[in-house]
Amino acid sequence: MLQHVYDEASTLSNSDDRFTADSWAALQSALAEAKVVLDDQGAAQAQIDEAAQELTSAVTGLELTPAPLNTAVLQDLLATTAKLSNSGGKYTKDSWARLQTEVTDATKVLKNASATQSQIDQATIDLYTAWFALVPAKPVVPVVSKVKLNQSQLRLVKGRSVRLEDGVYYSDGRSAFSGATSWKSSNRGVATVGPRLASSRRRRRARWRSPSRRPAPARLARSCRPASR
Repeated sequence: MLQHVYDEASTLSNSDDRFTADSWAALQSALAEAKVVLDDQGAAQAQIDEAAQELTSAVTGLELTPAPLNTAVLQDLLATTAKLSNSGGKYTKDSWARLQTEVTDATKVLKNASATQSQIDQATIDLYTAWFALVPAKPVVPVVSKVKLNQSQLRLVKGRSVRLEDGVYYSDGRSAFSGATSWKSSNRGVATVGPRLASSRRRRRARWRSPSRRPAPARLARSCRPASR
């Protein structure tokens, strides 16, 4: 019995490190003890049976070396989500917060030396889900925040024209002519309101509408002339 178990165990090899170091060392120790008993011509049957039992236990106790953890997908996903930004409120606060939570959790799993493949896979799924669940925020429509005149007061002089200008400013920082401001004279016997400025002013307004450049404050000009008496 002992000789048979010994011969079978001796054929095993760990050249490819498929067994853990501890379980392989235990087998080598049991083999050495069994060889001593086999070489002892006066060994009692109890010694032979005990050596056979220990060697059998060492063989059945061999443990396979765990396969290397696959973290490549999770690492690539973390690198991708790290490039995302929510500057300007591109995504809703809740969906962005969820993504950041999953990024933090996935990073912890990746740095955990005791993490299992199952934990790594679950962290990858959770991070993917949060990434694809990002919700674009609704665009904020700018509103007029103020209209500023170039003069707070003016003095009308007979025979002379006075020009008033206004700049329309929006909540998003832009400034342009909105087309909604108009000038009126409460008493046409005192002053009349003239037409807008020449076409060069209109061409400037058209150029300011280009989204590729930030416009300077546009001006709407009217000529106020005292009425002749």
